[in-house]
Amino acid sequence: GFAASLCRDDAGDHPRPGAVALFSGGVDAAFTYWRHRHGLAGAATQTLRQGVFVDGFDRASFLRRESFLAAYERSRRILADEPVPLATVRTNYRQVEAEPFASHHLHMIASSAAFLGSCLHLFKGMAGTGLYPSTFSYHEADQLRCCGTNPISDRFLSSAAFHIVHDGAGFQRIAKVAALQDWPVFWENARICGTPQADGRNCGRCEKCLRTLLAALLTSGRLPPAFPTPPADIVRLVTATKVKPNVRSHWQEMARWAQEHGLHNPWAELAEAKGRKRWKERRHAFRAGLRELLRSLANPR
Repeated sequence: GFAASLCRDDAGDHPRPGAVALFSGGVDAAFTYWRHRHGLAGAATQTLRQGVFVDGFDRASFLRRESFLAAYERSRRILADEPVPLATVRTNYRQVEAEPFASHHLHMIASSAAFLGSCLHLFKGMAGTGLYPSTFSYHEADQLRCCGTNPISDRFLSSAAFHIVHDGAGFQRIAKVAALQDWPVFWENARICGTPQADGRNCGRCEKCLRTLLAALLTSGRLPPAFPTPPADIVRLVTATKVKPNVRSHWQEMARWAQEHGLHNPWAELAEAKGRKRWKERRHAFRAGLRELLRSLANPR
């Protein structure tokens, strides 16, 4: 194992004013910057000093280096529009964590909050708050339980001189996309895809790309320039896309948003269709419920 050679207690230190925030170039991170830079977070609004781009957390960091560097440049251009400087913290997180664990993915989820927090703590000489952009909202409590960072436990990574804040969990992803429609530089350089092209652009065909693209079409009616997807192919690609249970809530919230805003168009119909559970999932849930019922009948309290 690894151990620190020196542990320094900062109990006597005081947090510096301002905040630094993680920034990946995606919707969640951009929403955190947008709302704090424009004073839309109310009493929680922070003065942003620095963006933190973590190198080594993304698969592309070491599998497709040129693509990752291009993605960093796109993220830098987004924040330069505000302007907020973007620093890079280079790590070997994936290489170190991959070896001793049989389930690498599960361990990454469990350790990601502590890992990202350690990157933010490097900047406590600049600011006294570190912002974690939320991935899921409070409406998606079942997903928050299995997400690496969450609004309940993230704050325990704080110290006396540096406070970790889980930011934006009060907003669903569709609401974040709607809020970002007035930021054209973001939509020109948005980094959404987990497997971007060599020049850093989104593939425009994976589930995450199509989900974000559809959300933008629902909220603005415009096709974001960050996606190379031909308009004529959108319906076909979305229809053919398989939606995993852990992200189905995003499609369901898009369908609800469209219904609440009285939208009745092909985009709303697509979101509603992709938000439905497949019959195999319904069968699995029914069997699980039946087993629980039989177990309770066999072992009455």
